[in-house]
Amino acid sequence: MAMPGGEREPYLHVEVERNGWGRQRRSFEADLEVSLACPAPRNAMHEVRSTLEGHTALPVGGVEASGNAMHGVFIRAPRFTAEPRRGEVVARLDGEPVGLLDGARLALTCHPELTQDRRFHRWLLAQAASAKGGR
Repeated sequence: MAMPGGEREPYLHVEVERNGWGRQRRSFEADLEVSLACPAPRNAMHEVRSTLEGHTALPVGGVEASGNAMHGVFIRAPRFTAEPRRGEVVARLDGEPVGLLDGARLALTCHPELTQDRRFHRWLLAQAASAKGGR
């Protein structure tokens, strides 16, 4: 993404170190400071029903930290080795960038899908909806 090689333009203008936080055994969890403007969560939990096959869907909703705090899960994560040359930092771990936004391009070095905090998912869905004309 940041170093595509050849004559291709990078997706993000930042230096990245692959597995910069360490290999699989060095995975960790930590609290982050997030500044990305995201749509507010909906308080309504959708009714959970079983399918004909007997599967039960996971409830829609999440558990989010208050304010700008967020729990981050880092598994074989890349690491930004410098501040971005373009765009803005939208998430930090102890002052170090772990989330970048460049226009509509968002990159994270953690796995928000492994937490109950859905703010990045809501941001992505809002971007998709606005690109389709708000449908």
